[in-house]
Amino acid sequence: MFNWAVTITALKIDTMIHFSSLCYNDFYYLFKRSVPMQFFLHHVQHQLAYMIDSNHGWKIARWLDGKNVTLQYGDEQVAQEFEEYEAEYGAEQAEVLKQNLKEFLLKAPSHYVFTKNGVPTLVCTHAGIKDEYIGKQSRDISDFCRYGDTDGLDEKGKPKRKDWFVHHQTSTLIVWGHDPKPQPLLINNTINIDQGVVFGGKLTAFRYPEKEFVSVKAAKDYAQSPDNPLVEWEASRLNPPNIGKFINGYSVLTEQLGEVRIQQGIVKPAIDAISHDTIPIEQLIYIPPTMSPTPSASVLDDFLEHPKEAIDYYRKQGITTMVAEKKHMGSRAVLFLFKNEAAAEKHTGFQTLGTIYTRRGRRFFDAATENQIVRRLNQDLQSYFDKYNTEFVLLDAEIMPWNLKARELISNQYAHVAEIAVLDRATLKEKLEAVAGTNEELKAWLQEYEVKLDHAKTFKEVFQKYCWDVDGVSKIQIAPFHVLAHSSQTFFNQPHTWHMGMNRELAELSTIFLETEYKIIRDEASEAEIIQWWEEMTSDGHEGIVIKPEFFIAENRGQLLQPAIKVRGRKYLNIIYGMDYSFPNNLERLKSRNTGKKQKLALKEFALGVEGIQRFVTGESLERVHECVLATLAMKSDPVDSRL
Repeated sequence: MFNWAVTITALKIDTMIHFSSLCYNDFYYLFKRSVPMQFFLHHVQHQLAYMIDSNHGWKIARWLDGKNVTLQYGDEQVAQEFEEYEAEYGAEQAEVLKQNLKEFLLKAPSHYVFTKNGVPTLVCTHAGIKDEYIGKQSRDISDFCRYGDTDGLDEKGKPKRKDWFVHHQTSTLIVWGHDPKPQPLLINNTINIDQGVVFGGKLTAFRYPEKEFVSVKAAKDYAQSPDNPLVEWEASRLNPPNIGKFINGYSVLTEQLGEVRIQQGIVKPAIDAISHDTIPIEQLIYIPPTMSPTPSASVLDDFLEHPKEAIDYYRKQGITTMVAEKKHMGSRAVLFLFKNEAAAEKHTGFQTLGTIYTRRGRRFFDAATENQIVRRLNQDLQSYFDKYNTEFVLLDAEIMPWNLKARELISNQYAHVAEIAVLDRATLKEKLEAVAGTNEELKAWLQEYEVKLDHAKTFKEVFQKYCWDVDGVSKIQIAPFHVLAHSSQTFFNQPHTWHMGMNRELAELSTIFLETEYKIIRDEASEAEIIQWWEEMTSDGHEGIVIKPEFFIAENRGQLLQPAIKVRGRKYLNIIYGMDYSFPNNLERLKSRNTGKKQKLALKEFALGVEGIQRFVTGESLERVHECVLATLAMKSDPVDSRL
C-alpha cells in the first residue's frame, strides 16, 4: 500500500533495449532526510529509471503545492522529515528540494505503456487500469490508476476494492500493486507485485521480458499499523468459500485457456460430492485432469490405438521432441506431503504429515493405512525437504496394484464375466468338437468359438496382471510422474524429462516409490524404437504408454495442446471395449469413435488444475483455489464415453 518498487530489466521499447528500473512510489517511507528521494529523482532525470503516479505520491505532491490535505497513514512523516531537513540544511535548501519534488511528483504519469514493434506488450500502473484507458490520459484515468476500482468504504473506513483485473481482455501484460499480497499475484494476464515491504513483507522486483521475480525480505515492520493487510490476509486466507458464488454456474479465468465456463447443471453434483465425500477442501488443492486417447483411430487394420497417431498429432502442432512414459495400470492419486505438521497447519490449517486422495478428491486409503504410508514417506523424504528447502511437495501419481481401489469392480464385473465367459465358451467348444465332424457350417462355428475362447482367456489374463495380494504397505507401489509444486514454486515450466528425473530421485529415497520407464522421441529412428517398445510391452499384457510433448505446457500459435495422450495396447483394450472388440466388424465400428469432447475436457481440466496450484502456491485465498478444484470436479460430471 505505502511503498513498493519494481526493477524491470531489458525493457524492449520498439527496437531499443534499455537497462533500467521502474519505480512505483508510495512515498512516506522513502523520504528520510531526502536521500532516497534525491536518488530516485536523479535516476529519473537521467532516464535511468521511470516513475508512475500513486495515491500517496499524489497526496504529497498536493501538500507540497500548498493544498489543504490531511497527511495520514504514514504520510505525516514527510512533513516531520522536511522539518528535520530544514533544521539541518536551512530553509532555502529545503524550499528548493520541496519545489523539485513537487514538480517530480506532479509530472509522474498515470501509467507507462511499453511496446515491441509498435505493439503494446507491457503496462505499468500503480493500482490498476481498464483496457480502454491504456495509452490515454484524463482526470478519471489518473484517479483509477491511483486508487483502483473501489465501491465505497468498509467498517474501518477503508476503500472496498473491486477486482478490476477480471475485465482485462487483451494480451498486454499489466503490472500493478497498491493492494498488498504475500506473494506475487498472477491473475488474468496481470501481476500484482506489491508484497507489502513496509508492513514487514517483501520488496519484489519483476524482470521483464524474462518474467522473473526477485524479492528482498523487509528488515522489519516499518508501518507498525494495527491493520496490517498481510496479517489480515493470512488470517482470512482459509475462510470458507461462498458457495452462493458457484451454485448457479460460474466462470474461472485461467492463464492457459482463458475463461472456462462451468454450467449450473454440473456444479451442483460437484458441490454435493465435496460436502459429503471428499477430503477437507483446505487440503484439496488439485484434481488431476482426464486424459484423451489418440485423436484418431489407427490406420492399421488390427489396431484401434497406436503410437503413430499420437506422435503425428504433436508433430502437426510443431512439436519435434516428445516423451513416451510407460503407463501403469493402477489408480490415479494425488500425494500432498508435508515436511512437518507445523508446515501443514500453516498451509492448510490442519496438523498432518500429508494426505493421499483419488482423482475425485476422496481419501485413497483408510485412515490407518494412510497414516502408515504418510509417516513412512515423511521419514524417507526428510533429506528431500531439506535439499529443496520446501515445506511440502505435491505429486501426481499412480498407485498400484489396481485392486487396491477397484476390488469390488474386479470381483463383481471383470472376474465374474471372465469366469462365466471361459466356462461357457469352453463348454460350447467341447460340444462343437464332439459333433462337428465334416459339417462345414459347424466347423466354421467351432473355429469362431476357438477364437472367442482365446479372447475370454486373454480378458482374464489381462486384468489379473494388474492385481496382487496386499498384506502390508511394502506391497504398495506409488509411481509419481509429475512433481507439481513445492511450497515456493510450481514446476509447469519444466520438461517432462525433468519430472522423470525427479521420479527417479524419489524412487531412490523411498522403496514405496516406483521409477517409471520412459523414452524420448526425436526422429524417425527413435519413433520406431518407441513403437517396438510399445508393441513388446502391450503384447505382454501391460496397459500401454503415455506420449507427452517435451514441456509440461505446450502451445502452438497460442493454442493449448493436449498435455498427454494415452496409447493403450490391443490386449488391454479387451477389458475396456469387451473381449470380442477386435473382431473386424466390431473394430471397424469402434474406429469411428469421437474423441472430441474428451479432448476438450482434458484441456479444460488441465488448465484448471494448473491455475489452482499456482493460486495455492502464491498464497491466494481458499475461495480462489476452490473455484478451480470445484470446476474440475464438476467437469467430471459432464457425461462422456467412459471407455475413452
